[in-house]
Amino acid sequence: MKNQEFGSGDDRVTIARKLGYEMTVLKKHGLEDGIQNVRSKFADCSFDKKLCKRGIECLDFYRKKWNDSLKRYYDEPQHDQYSHGADAFRYAIAGINTFGGNQSKLSKETIEEMRRKHLGY
Repeated sequence: MKNQEFGSGDDRVTIARKLGYEMTVLKKHGLEDGIQNVRSKFADCSFDKKLCKRGIECLDFYRKKWNDSLKRYYDEPQHDQYSHGADAFRYAIAGINTFGGNQSKLSKETIEEMRRKHLGY
């Protein structure tokens, strides 16, 4: 979010604020720490099988990069069509840990209110 846009020279947080979105940038955590955070929160999560189908696929198919010549995995994720959704979920968990850490679960009403406020639906 702190990367500067080539055209305007503004970072993405500044652009979002100009558009009326208030944002807080999360602290950067190591990839492995983020993956462990996700694993520790799965018990608190519930997913709508139909509405979350693509997100569930992203989590199911998120994996380490494979080196076929050496017959071993790299210590980094495979960057593919699934990694973006899995990374988004990892950042969502980081946000929940940062801002909602005192709540065991976000209620359906709270999530709907947040969606209306920030996404308009």
